[in-house]
Amino acid sequence: MSSELQFVSVDVLIKNPPPVFLDVADLLLKFANNILKDPTNQKYRKIRVGNPTVERRLLPVDGAIECLFEMGFQEDGEFFTFPVNGSLNNLRTLMGVLERKKREVENSSQSPPKPLVISHTQQSNQTATVASILPTLQSEVDFFKKLQGQMKHVKIYEDPVLKEAALRHIPVQRLKANVASKQISGSVDIRDLLLLELLAWFKKEFFQWVNSPACESCGASTTASGMGHPTQAELLYGAGRVELYVCSSCRRETRFPRYNHPGKLLETRRGRCGEWANCFTLCCRALDYEARYVLDWTDHVWTEVYSPSQKRWLHCDACENTCDKPLVYEVGWRKKLSYVIAFSKDEIVDVTWRYSCNHTDVLSRRHECRESWLVQTLFNVRKALQKDLSESRQNELQVRMVIELCEFLAEKKAGADEATGRESGSKAWRTARGEVGTQSIPKTIIQPTPEEIARGVIHVQYNCAHDFYTRGNTKVIGWQSLVLEAEDMARKEELDWEMVYLARKEGSDRAKISWKVDVSDAGCVLEKIEIGNLSTATYEDGQVVWRWCSGEACALVNPGMLNLMRSLQIDSITLLSADHVPIKIDDIKGNDQLTLTAELRRGKGNIAWQHTQLFRHSLNDNDFFPFDIKFFIKKI
Repeated sequence: MSSELQFVSVDVLIKNPPPVFLDVADLLLKFANNILKDPTNQKYRKIRVGNPTVERRLLPVDGAIECLFEMGFQEDGEFFTFPVNGSLNNLRTLMGVLERKKREVENSSQSPPKPLVISHTQQSNQTATVASILPTLQSEVDFFKKLQGQMKHVKIYEDPVLKEAALRHIPVQRLKANVASKQISGSVDIRDLLLLELLAWFKKEFFQWVNSPACESCGASTTASGMGHPTQAELLYGAGRVELYVCSSCRRETRFPRYNHPGKLLETRRGRCGEWANCFTLCCRALDYEARYVLDWTDHVWTEVYSPSQKRWLHCDACENTCDKPLVYEVGWRKKLSYVIAFSKDEIVDVTWRYSCNHTDVLSRRHECRESWLVQTLFNVRKALQKDLSESRQNELQVRMVIELCEFLAEKKAGADEATGRESGSKAWRTARGEVGTQSIPKTIIQPTPEEIARGVIHVQYNCAHDFYTRGNTKVIGWQSLVLEAEDMARKEELDWEMVYLARKEGSDRAKISWKVDVSDAGCVLEKIEIGNLSTATYEDGQVVWRWCSGEACALVNPGMLNLMRSLQIDSITLLSADHVPIKIDDIKGNDQLTLTAELRRGKGNIAWQHTQLFRHSLNDNDFFPFDIKFFIKKI
C-alpha cells in the first residue's frame, strides 16, 4: 500500500493554489523536522492555536489542519500537541509524502501562477476583476461530475423502504403532541411547528456528533492515527473514507467509517455535518416534507424544507438545531461562500444568494465555471428532471422558481441570531475552519423598573427547565436575555436523565458568564444583596469560580463566606442554599453597580465540558429557581 493513499489530507492540501500549497508544506515540514531532530524537546511538540503564523498560514487553508492531525498532533486546549507516545514513523512517512508532492509541484512549473488577491478597497469599489482566472473546460467537467454525484445521491431519499425505516425511529405522535400543547397563533402553520420539533428531536435525542469516537473495546477516549482502507461491507454503505483512531487506554484501534447511506446512518446515528444532513433529509422526506440536500462548496451541508404556508424554502441545519437563519454561515461562521447548490428529486438550484448578504464578494470567488455555463447547465438538468412530471406539478415548480429568483435579487441584512458562531464540533476544529463566530450575544444590563425602585429590591430568579427569568411579576424568556456576557456557554438538556443545566459548549476548555446590575441612572445605590441560590454541580476535577465586583472591590463567592481576592478553588457552591438561609453581602453598600461572574473550567476527557454545570435541576421542576438573588436598593 503506497503511503500517498494513507494521507487523504495531503490530497486535499495539494488542491490549493501552488504558492499556498508550497508555503503550507514548508511550514509543516519544519514542524516535523524539529520533532524528528530533537524528539525530547517539549517546545517542538506544542503549537499554540492562536499563534499568528498558524492563524495566517494554516487555519485558512483547506487540508492544512487535517494534515497536522494526521502527522500525529492532537487538540489540547489552546495548543496542538504531539504526544509523548506519538508515532515518529508515521511522522516520517507523512513528511516523505509532503516532500515528494512538493517536488512535483515545484517541477510542474518554474513560475507558479500568483493567486488572485482582491483588496478591501477593490471590493468596496466593485472594480476587482476575475478575468485573470478563467475556468477551464476540465474545471467545468469536474464541476458537472460533482453535480451528477449529488443528483444521483438524493434519489435515495425517495426509497419507500428507507422512508418507512425512518418513520419507525421518529416519535411522530409525541412530536405532534408537543405542537398541540403550544399556544399557536392563527398565522403559524402546524407543519412548520412540527418541523421545529423534528429538528430539536434529531439534535437532542437521535443523532450524535463525533469529534473522535470512543474506543470500541473499553470506551475510553481515542486520538487520530491516520486513514484506513474501507472494507467491502463499509463500501456497501458509501464509506469511501475510514478514519483510524488509537485508544488512549488500551491502545486498540477503532475504525470510524464515514458512511454516506442514510439507511445505515439510521443505525449508527452519529457523524459530522455530512452524516447529520444526510440522515435528517431522509427524516424530512419520511414525514412527507419537500426537502433539498444543500451542498456548500466550502465544506458544509444542510437541508432546505419547503413551507407551503410561507411559500418559501426554509434553511434547516440539523447539527446546529437551527431553522430559517440562512446568513449564519457567512456572518456568524465567517465562511467565504462561493457555490451553494440545492438538490432534490425534482430540482437543482443555485441557492448561493439566499446565504449571502454580499453578492459582489461571492461573485469574486466563483472561478470554477462560467456563470453563463452554470445557469444553462442547471436549467437543462431541471428540465430533464421535470420532463415526466404532470403539467400541474411543472407549473407549480415554475411559479416557485420565479418567487425564489425574486428572493435572490435583494441582499438581506443579518439578524442578531445569525451572528453566532458554530456550536457543533470541538473548539480547535471550529477554529481551524474559521467558524467560531464574530460576536457574542447582545449585552444586557439589569436596571431597576419604577416598581422595583418603589419596592426597594430587584429580585431576579432563573428556572433552567423552562428557560426563563422572573423579576417580580415579569417573565423574561431565554437564559441569554439578562446576561451581560457569555463566552462558549450553552443550555443543555439530558433527556435520558431528564435534567437540564447551563454548561460549556462541547469541546470548549473553559467558559464564562456574567450578569450586571446598574442602578446609577435611577439615582439609586445598592444596599446589600441576598443570594438565595447559585446552584452549581461539578464532576471529576471540574471547577466553577464565582466572583462579584462592585466599585473598586472584587471578591469570590465561597460556600458560607466571602474571601476577598483569595483562592480560586471552588468545587461546589450548592451549600449556599442547602440550609435555605440566604447569604447576605453588605460589602457593596453605597455602590451603584455590581457584576456577578461565573467561570467554568477543567474537567477530564472528551466530555470535560460536562463536568462543570450551572443551575442543574429536573426538566419537570417548574417551580425551582437555581439562580435566585435579591439586590436591595435605595434612592439617594
